[in-house]
Amino acid sequence: AQDVYDRLAGPLAEMLSGPRESALAMELDAHNALLKRNASTIQKLDNEVVSERVMEYIHGAKKREDTLVKSKDSQLDAKSRKKAKEDLDHLPEAGCPLIICAPPGSGRTATIAHLAEKFSHTKEASHFALIYRCIGATPLSSDGRLLLDGLCQDLSRLLATPRLGARPPSYNHLLREFMEQLRMLGNKKPVVLFLDGLDNLPATDHARRLAWLPRHLPSNVLVIASCRPQDPPAVATRYPSHNIVHIPSFDPAHADALIQTWLEGSKHILQEVQKEDIKSTALEMAAPDAPTRLHFRLCFDEAMNNVPSFKGADRLSKINMEPGVLIFECLGLIAVSIGGLAEGELRELLDIEDKCKETFANPFLRFHKMLHTLAPYLSNSERDARTVLSLTHDYYRDIILAIPAFQANVKEWNKRLAQFLGAQPVRHVAPDGTVTMNFRKLRYVVYHQLAAEMWEEAC
Repeated sequence: AQDVYDRLAGPLAEMLSGPRESALAMELDAHNALLKRNASTIQKLDNEVVSERVMEYIHGAKKREDTLVKSKDSQLDAKSRKKAKEDLDHLPEAGCPLIICAPPGSGRTATIAHLAEKFSHTKEASHFALIYRCIGATPLSSDGRLLLDGLCQDLSRLLATPRLGARPPSYNHLLREFMEQLRMLGNKKPVVLFLDGLDNLPATDHARRLAWLPRHLPSNVLVIASCRPQDPPAVATRYPSHNIVHIPSFDPAHADALIQTWLEGSKHILQEVQKEDIKSTALEMAAPDAPTRLHFRLCFDEAMNNVPSFKGADRLSKINMEPGVLIFECLGLIAVSIGGLAEGELRELLDIEDKCKETFANPFLRFHKMLHTLAPYLSNSERDARTVLSLTHDYYRDIILAIPAFQANVKEWNKRLAQFLGAQPVRHVAPDGTVTMNFRKLRYVVYHQLAAEMWEEAC
């Protein structure tokens, strides 16, 4: 033990004493990693219409202008003017956000990440300011005010004009700063802003009204956003129909082609019996509804990410879904939590020490055996200066919480998380007297209280 300490103490002390990355740098690194990870799940789009509409939106200002002139040209015959008007209805308007609407399981997140990644490798991308945000995937994008504040910091970096003084005191001041910085950057170079998951903004957040994403954008500013149909409701009322692109629900009849596309991208081979197992498992998981793209992707991942090295019963799609079973409770708590949970928090929420007293099992071994079983589906990330466990892919959460056994316990899990966060102090005082705010409590306790219908506590 002393030898290990002597070898590691020096490098660790040097690493910890060095300058730490700024919050903005950590945020940008997190979203860049998300962009690459989400884009890697598809190699080509199933629906090329979406890609065409996005490219028309980015490069089609001249085409829309020419079509508009044709629709009003009196020298053309009535048939040609009518055709131009019909084409105009399908061309997205450059001065307005382009919204990609898609139902759960249709590959919305992968689609917008794929489009952002594809555009970033084009020749003209070097002349654009490209910004990507996956809303709700990081602490600084988990609500409207934090999202806007982070975007303002990023825009200030691109403008090379650091923000001085205190942050804007109110949401309205922050909104005005955001629009002013967009206008200033747009005067220097074209701006393309990809925003994935407008529906991930909390239900109680007034940012869901989308006042910060106006109908008329500043010159040279393009916004490509995604959401679920009618969520948020403001999408349908704020933006014209020709700027809303709908991705249809996935047709299970196309499962073979989809699996083959994923295989080509992963450069692996599956036997026909394995492909049939993927399809049958997806059908079983989604029953009685039709399986979505998410179900097939989860089952494909299970076939490809070393899960066969575990026992079949340990697969995520085949776990014992009964209240009280540790692996079931652990998975549910992680899926319901916002941003994940630390190992110590999981042990406390599961009350694993008391449960192991009845069977005389070793709580440490039992807990880590459970984490070992779930290892292919969990990832570690840094949240508020701590390492937390969260689901590797966002679509795992959608699938898990759609299963009836999990749905029945969502309210109880939210209640436990609300009580757990509510019991924590608002401020943490370090031994050296340093005071840090408990931002996780401030951000998430009300969310879990509302989800658990704890109306009195939330008010």
